[in-house]
Amino acid sequence: MSYANQQTTWLQKQSSIGGAFIINGLLVAGLMLTNHVVQPKPEEGGTTVIDIPLAEKPEFIEPDITPALPPIAVPKPPISPPAKNDRYIAEVIERPVSTVAAGTASGEDIISDFPVPIEPVIEPIIEPVIPDPIFIKAQKDPKYADRFQPIYPGTLLRQEIEGTVRLRFLIGVDGRVKSVNILSASHPRFAAAAEKQALRKWRFIPATRDGQAVEQWQTITVSFNLN
Repeated sequence: MSYANQQTTWLQKQSSIGGAFIINGLLVAGLMLTNHVVQPKPEEGGTTVIDIPLAEKPEFIEPDITPALPPIAVPKPPISPPAKNDRYIAEVIERPVSTVAAGTASGEDIISDFPVPIEPVIEPIIEPVIPDPIFIKAQKDPKYADRFQPIYPGTLLRQEIEGTVRLRFLIGVDGRVKSVNILSASHPRFAAAAEKQALRKWRFIPATRDGQAVEQWQTITVSFNLN
């Protein structure tokens, strides 16, 4: 080995040693500058626990990425119909009627063990109201008003005898007299004159029922006066 090589190796060693001192000096200076806690000297035979505070790890809060959902419409509960006592109805239909002595059972026992038959509800029959027919009686036809007085019998007229006749007659749908019944007369000739006049000359507006012409019986008194 040459001298130059030996000198180079020595210089390298010195440089390495110097660098090591520098690094160690920086480390010592750093430790002196940092905050440190001086723990008291432990008692003899005791153990000293050095509590080195650790930096608290920040709590990680996971972000809420759940998409917002529309509100759910809650339907209203349906209105339940009133409860039916199906047992009671079945017993009423299937079991025979039984009698219970007064005070031997409570109301509940009577319903469950001794059912009372339900009487059927009979709805009243409402018959339609039919109005009475409108009836209009026959009337004298004013066009034939001068024909209603019978001819005065000549014999009775000369004798100046007055009288009356009460008769019942049937008026047809055409307004003519169809039949005559003499109810009373003061003289037979007055009766004959009145009957003849009624059958031949009398005219009426016929009676109607709900607008339909119908026959009608009427009673009238005919007077024979000299005035």
